[in-house]
Amino acid sequence: MPHEKRGKERTMLAADLMAEQSRNPEHDTQGTAIKKQYEELNHRFALKMAVVKQKLVDRGLIANSINEVRTLDRVKYMAAIPILVKALQHTDDDREKEAIAALLVSPYATKAVPHLLDEFAKLPSGSLAKWKIADALSECASDRDFDALAILVSDQAQGKAREMLTLALARIPTASSINLLIRLLKDEQVCGHAIMALGRLNAVEAIGAILPFLEHPKSWVRSEARKAVALLRECQKE
Repeated sequence: MPHEKRGKERTMLAADLMAEQSRNPEHDTQGTAIKKQYEELNHRFALKMAVVKQKLVDRGLIANSINEVRTLDRVKYMAAIPILVKALQHTDDDREKEAIAALLVSPYATKAVPHLLDEFAKLPSGSLAKWKIADALSECASDRDFDALAILVSDQAQGKAREMLTLALARIPTASSINLLIRLLKDEQVCGHAIMALGRLNAVEAIGAILPFLEHPKSWVRSEARKAVALLRECQKE
């Protein structure tokens, strides 16, 4: 068939081009340079994490792997927080920040919250570390953090990471938090996460505001709305 022939021609042309590029010394040089740069970045990342690990080892908090931080009991984890926070603050590398922030995803990390909020505000909206910091906040934020969270989660310039900040509000069972979440239902970027948070807060007063989302164009938002409405109606019966 004609379109099959054209497809084969395109495949041949692409293959020929790749072969030509592989024979091109300049292309080889560029590929080698990119590979070297990638290896250097990996090496620097490994060194940075090794320094953090050694500080934790020296304090007697972990033995072999930095990931042991995730399984520490509350007392030891609290002792690890200053080391992790300092490491987070003293790097500009997004990958390093993301890896360190991942170790702060814990309900025990309450003392890290002011620093996490500060780091979140500094990072650009597309940063992977920004999202992971918000993830950590969704596990350890508390009532005293509401004002700072409210400012950041209401700022659309903060980008996709606001989703996890919205979930952080579910840790704050106050009228102010519920009212903010109801307002966030009008924000398309975070409305699904606001529904999830309202469900977790057993916010029965939000049922009416959530009902329209049963017809939302996104299936996952409709699903969260169904779950939240069912849960909140059960709460009404109690």
